[in-house]
Amino acid sequence: MRFLLSNLVSVGLVFSLLLLPIHFIFLTISLSGYYSIAAALLLLVLMWWLSGGIYDSVFRRHYGVKWISMKSFESQNYALALYLQDQLQKHGLRIQKLGVIDDDRPICATYGEGKNSIRLIISNGVMRNLNEKEMQAVIAHELGHMHSGDFPVFSTAYLPAFLLYLPAKLFWRGEKKIWPLMPLGVGFYFLHLAFSIPVMLQSRLREYFADEFACENADPNALGSALCKISLAFISQSSRRKSLNFMEAARPFSIIDFKMSRNLALAYLNFKGTGSWVLAENIVLQDLYNPWPAFFEMNSTHPLLGKRLIFICLKNERLGGTPFLDMQRMFALKTDNPMLRLNFIEDFIIYFIARFSPLVILLLFLSGYFHDKSFTLGVMTVLYGLGVALLSLYSFSYVQFKDRSIKEQLEDAFVSPIRGRPLILNGVIREKSSLGLDLPEELIFADHSGEIFIGPRSLMPLVISPYISAGKLMKLKDRRVRVKGWYLRGKYPKLIIDEVSGENQNLKGRQRLFDLGLACLVVSAGLLLMMV
Repeated sequence: MRFLLSNLVSVGLVFSLLLLPIHFIFLTISLSGYYSIAAALLLLVLMWWLSGGIYDSVFRRHYGVKWISMKSFESQNYALALYLQDQLQKHGLRIQKLGVIDDDRPICATYGEGKNSIRLIISNGVMRNLNEKEMQAVIAHELGHMHSGDFPVFSTAYLPAFLLYLPAKLFWRGEKKIWPLMPLGVGFYFLHLAFSIPVMLQSRLREYFADEFACENADPNALGSALCKISLAFISQSSRRKSLNFMEAARPFSIIDFKMSRNLALAYLNFKGTGSWVLAENIVLQDLYNPWPAFFEMNSTHPLLGKRLIFICLKNERLGGTPFLDMQRMFALKTDNPMLRLNFIEDFIIYFIARFSPLVILLLFLSGYFHDKSFTLGVMTVLYGLGVALLSLYSFSYVQFKDRSIKEQLEDAFVSPIRGRPLILNGVIREKSSLGLDLPEELIFADHSGEIFIGPRSLMPLVISPYISAGKLMKLKDRRVRVKGWYLRGKYPKLIIDEVSGENQNLKGRQRLFDLGLACLVVSAGLLLMMV
């Protein structure tokens, strides 16, 4: 029932977003509202009819999908093809098109207009990164989408958001930005977000149904380990940046949301080969009991990976299996400490005041409380600058810096993404991790206990402190260094650098000083606007 309601709500919201511009156009030519409703319904039906062909064309262009026959797939991986055919026959399903992508990332997706027009896409990365049971579990997950019949509604509802991202990528988000058209690209991107929001809940719910189907028709533990490996593969393959950029639009079709995968990927990176799932269990604890991940999940196309792992383990128990995570340990560690809730409330209030005060002023202006545009813009700018200063003072405390280890931080499930934890680490800065992790955006810091992302943090878009740049840090690559900074855990754990010292070199980040200086400039600009 909940899934049915989410389908109706998402389609209803998308229909409303389509209806608004159509109704405005029809009013300008003196046509009644009934015509606009009929036109919006007709457009929705047309979107459903064309969705499969549009997705085919875009996936072929951006991913290089090659459509092959089942016999050709058998020649690539006979055992997996046999499993696929067996499951299709068992559940009365039929694939219209089978596509293969030459990509090292494990990509597997399904879409279509209905049960008789199903497309299944598999990348070579699935066959290279996963073992046989894990491949079967991933295929079973995609078959779960087919079996539940969720994709006709989802493919139609998500189509406007999917198409709006393409010009946004071309004008703004792509590698070759068209600078004169960047404002237009930003506009398309915000429209993409507006049409994405209605389908987010539906997208998350449909993943649970697919996971349940996979647990019943494949090895549940293999599905859990496959999710971990796929999370790591998505962030470790920096080649083909074009397709990675495009994946922001296509992430609802993937088995995971790659934008939310770094948390579990980092845990898997650190416990891989040890035989212990303790770090993964602590990530699960964070997703279950720390309020912040639930806040980040609202902008995710998939459930939090920790929640999915616990769902898979509980389903495995009900099926009579032995989960790969220690369920008793995790539930025994559940804490109802009131201080944790108070810290979350304090963090959230600070974050809301700092980030959303300008929006409140904008709403007051639109409501008619303010009439002077220049004064309103000035007040919004001043509040934005004060918010940057407030967040910097709150996030970066210069008291109680203590020597810590990476493992100790990763095992703590109750870390704030707002209030940085002051610490000192001793280790090595690397461009790649010991397991080949290659991140073009960030570096890796490793000590005796594990690895973690490291870098500066910007409280303002596109503005990063010049005191500690990636180029300066690279000069200390593979050398023993002492790093002083703040540990935060938002969508993924990260160490924000304040000072790096080693081998007669000392780099000072001056993070808080830089943020406060920028805040002063922004406040000054706002005051000038208010006086105009």
